[in-house]
Amino acid sequence: AKPSGLPNANAEFRLAEGPIDLGAFEATAGPEGLVGATGSWFDPASSGRGFNIQFIARDRFLIYFYGFSDSGERLWLVGDYQGEVAPGTAVTVNMLEATGGVFNNFDPDAVTLDSWGTLVLTIFDCESASGSLLGSEGTAQLALPRLAGVEGLGCGG
Repeated sequence: AKPSGLPNANAEFRLAEGPIDLGAFEATAGPEGLVGATGSWFDPASSGRGFNIQFIARDRFLIYFYGFSDSGERLWLVGDYQGEVAPGTAVTVNMLEATGGVFNNFDPDAVTLDSWGTLVLTIFDCESASGSLLGSEGTAQLALPRLAGVEGLGCGG
């Protein structure tokens, strides 16, 4: 049986006809939304922190923030957004922080996932976005060019 939570063979971003693309996703056909925004993003003015965005479908993405708290500790956040994502339109993502885990003798029951705050994200196109993190550490405004992406993913409205 196929693991749950993974895109199925009939996902909207697969080709209906033509050659198979063996990339992370097959090339898009038709209105693809912003799935081509999948990739790594960072603000050159604040190197050392950034985001990974992973589109699961046209209307759903996972986003990970990597940065630091005011105390100098690593701050890694995760968000799961589901809804319309249109170029140039801000979306608000609830960001969560996992704590309590250890590398050795890992116990998943010791990990807690707590609300950290929100990310207001605007993806202008597959090469530029902006974000505003608002949470327990304060507020950070980020201008985000894409650092790396996935070849062959479409990017349109």
